[in-house]
Amino acid sequence: GIDIVYLNKEAGPSINAIIKATRTGIEFKPDIIHTHLSSFFYMIPYAIMDNVKIVHTVHSRPIYEAKGIRRSILKYFYKKKLSTPVAISDLIGKEISEVYKLNSESIEVIYNPVSIKKFSNQSIEKPNDNKTITFINVARFVDLKNHIELIKAFKEVNERNKNTRLLLLGDGPLRNKIESKIKELNLESSIELKGNVPNVEYYLAVSDVFVLPSTYEGLPLTILEAMAAGLPIIATSVGGVPDIVSNNGILTELGDNESLVSAMIELANNNELRYTMGEISIRKVQKYDISKVTLKYEELYKKYAKI
Repeated sequence: GIDIVYLNKEAGPSINAIIKATRTGIEFKPDIIHTHLSSFFYMIPYAIMDNVKIVHTVHSRPIYEAKGIRRSILKYFYKKKLSTPVAISDLIGKEISEVYKLNSESIEVIYNPVSIKKFSNQSIEKPNDNKTITFINVARFVDLKNHIELIKAFKEVNERNKNTRLLLLGDGPLRNKIESKIKELNLESSIELKGNVPNVEYYLAVSDVFVLPSTYEGLPLTILEAMAAGLPIIATSVGGVPDIVSNNGILTELGDNESLVSAMIELANNNELRYTMGEISIRKVQKYDISKVTLKYEELYKKYAKI
């Protein structure tokens, strides 16, 4: 029963998208506007025209989300109370305060949601034998996700424990580079590139450890999904990751490939530790369930809506 309108914006800056967004706003007459990423800037003309509040979700660290004139525009709207930033983690909220010089009362914090029911299906049997440990990574093939370092780390892990494999779910501009690195290290039989798949939950269910060595993150939805699937987590201690990974996994320092190798080997060789951390993941992820986060957004909309 919900009408969805797609503006089909082409890649890059677009005056046409501003016109479409403004026209859509005039026709729809929203009580509130909720934006993500660069969509904020396309909604500005209509928001000013009809005096509608924008709530803007900040998905990554503020220092990376907007720079130069874009950051100045966001700061102006936040300071004038024309828009309210929504942080996806406590750390992101703190950084919004620092970057835009806002007090905590001017910032909302609502965590990323995950459908726990969808990812907690434990009835799927692992197709591999009990001796094979499967690491899984779900991420776009871009520099910040650090796939090359993950592959290099896995090479060392695989040399010490031949009963390990790595699944890479996702795609992107670095696919050729990633494929070349796998071939260079002779890992074609141990690393599988699955591409963009519609059933991520299946691959999480048949895996043993989730690994995400990103150079920076906000609050990664993929980690929350892995936690809902009952997996222990290995991730770099960046952005909002420490908010969700502690005793349910192992945090490594950015650039410290040895610690990444060590963490992967430790979990590959310790069944009990994997199980314990996986159980903690399931308990920790409960507060991020989509049903609870939905209620928080409903409250947010009522708080700021033009009604």
